[in-house]
Amino acid sequence: MPNYQIEDLRAQLRDKGIFRMADVEFAILETSGQLSVLKKSQQQPVTRNDLNLQTNYEGLSRKIIFEGKIMKDKLRELNLTEKWLKDELKKQGITDIKDVMYAALDTQGNLFVDKYHDETDNIKDF
Repeated sequence: MPNYQIEDLRAQLRDKGIFRMADVEFAILETSGQLSVLKKSQQQPVTRNDLNLQTNYEGLSRKIIFEGKIMKDKLRELNLTEKWLKDELKKQGITDIKDVMYAALDTQGNLFVDKYHDETDNIKDF
């Protein structure tokens, strides 16, 4: 990049949450203009692996309702029934599938539901 200045580097580091250049092991200016950064090992966050902690598998969630329609093929792939889905929705106070914009099941069996109209009592504009 022509005319790349130290302030350009400092700004890109700040965009990555790095405010001290001393925390950087390597910084590479990619041909795209993006900055790739490897922090020094003592500045990297501790991981569960570092602490020898077991973790559960976290794969991708599976979409089972989209724009008020049940994805029947996805339910079959998951060996689930529409009755199961409707029962789960009832637990969340939802009686009409058309009220659901999006619903997905994660690998732990948790159902995430986003309705078209959420009940939000305390919205404030700032």
